[in-house]
Order: sequence, then C-alpha cells, then structure tokens
Amino acid sequence: MKEQSDDREREFKFEYGGDPAVLVEGLRSVALGRPLITFPPRAVMDLYFDNGDRDLLATGSTLRLRKRRINPGWTLNFKAPPLTDEAEFLDRREVITRVKVDEALGYRDRRIPGLAWDCALAFARAHAFDEVLRPAVHLVTWRTGWTIRPGDLGNRQSNYLCLFHDQVTAYDITGQRPELIIRYGALDYSSAVPGSASFAGYEIESSGRLENEEAEAVRALRTVARRLTAEPGVRPVTYNKYQRAAELLGTG
Repeated sequence: MKEQSDDREREFKFEYGGDPAVLVEGLRSVALGRPLITFPPRAVMDLYFDNGDRDLLATGSTLRLRKRRINPGWTLNFKAPPLTDEAEFLDRREVITRVKVDEALGYRDRRIPGLAWDCALAFARAHAFDEVLRPAVHLVTWRTGWTIRPGDLGNRQSNYLCLFHDQVTAYDITGQRPELIIRYGALDYSSAVPGSASFAGYEIESSGRLENEEAEAVRALRTVARRLTAEPGVRPVTYNKYQRAAELLGTG
C-alpha cells in the first residue's frame, strides 16, 4: 500500500458528438507555449463500491478501484461530493491510495488498507450510512487523452490541463465474482452473460501542481469550460461514471 495524494480534482465533464479537433484546438488556445501531446488510447478498468442502500451513488461521491495497463496493482480512489460553490466545473476532494492485488482483495473483510478507504468509511459514518461497502458496478473504458505537459513527457503527474474522451462499457456484477476482476481483470460467463450498457463522454481536468501552477491551471480550465459551453453540440453534465452506469443498468 502506498498513499499517492490527498488533493482536489477539478474537471469539466460534457457530451459531444462532433469533431474532436474542435476540442483539441480549445485546449491548445490555453497552452501558452507549453507542448500539447497525445498518447495512444489505453484501457482502464474500474470497480465501484457502495453500500446496499447506494448512498454513495445518491450523494455523488465515489469509491473505486482503478487498474491501468502500466500499473502492477490498483489505485483506490475516494472522491467526495462536488463542492456547491463552484458552478462552471466539478470541484471536489480526491484521495488516492495505491494498493497491491492482495490488498485490494481485503474488501471481502471490509478493509482495503489506506487513506482512501478510511475516508469513505468516515464519510459514511458522518452521514449515518451503512458502512459495509461492496462492489457495485464494473466499468471498462477505452480512453483517448490529450495533455498539456510542461515537464518531463514521461512523468504522468506533470500535467497542466488534460482532455479525455472515454468510451465506456458498464457491467452489472450481479452473480459475478469481483475477486476475478481484481486478480485477473476477468468476468465470469459460466452461468450467465452479465448485463451491460455503453456510453461515451469527455472531460477536461486541471492539474499544474508540480510546477506550482495550480491557480493558473484552474483559470485555464474555467476559460476552456466557458468556451466549450458556448460551442454548438457541447452538453455539460454533472453526473459521474458510476451514476451514469447505474442509470443505464437500472441498478441504482
């Protein structure tokens, strides 16, 4: 287990069916000489947790395990509900803990080590929610990303502003064995085909932390969000992927 960060996530989420080049140009307009690059599309797996009453779903908070191809284990993320004093993009606390596969399997004993899980339990306790958190939905995402990266191109934390296009398939895990997902990234089709639903969306996220540019990056995010909100075909959204998946699967 390794704590990675306890920070703020600021992102503008939207749906758009037009030419992505329009969005990339919007990003380029705030780069101010910093390199704007893209990497090959990559697969991302998520396993979202909730209690039996789906209280995290209802409050807009999330607890998820995430697996990227380049990671040997998983990252456990807790995201608090968005702050209500920000109207142009989502602004919330995000806590990230890197965990090994065997540590991630600790969910069966109601304990994945690290600050992210502890924060989720503290949030549930503060709101008198049921504290038994179990896997609720599984997402597989094909992600394309563009990033303004002023530092080392190989340093994934050296981002200023990122644009992501996510094509998501959500799976109902009723009757599934989540330990297979965590250990092997596998779904069990031996008894039935799991229900699924697909959706797509975009998000632009600010960072700038490593170069002490956080305030400037947030201003750039606000500028891009305003421009895109006025762009024909862009529809801002406030739901998170867990909420959208639960809606489409009918598991909320």
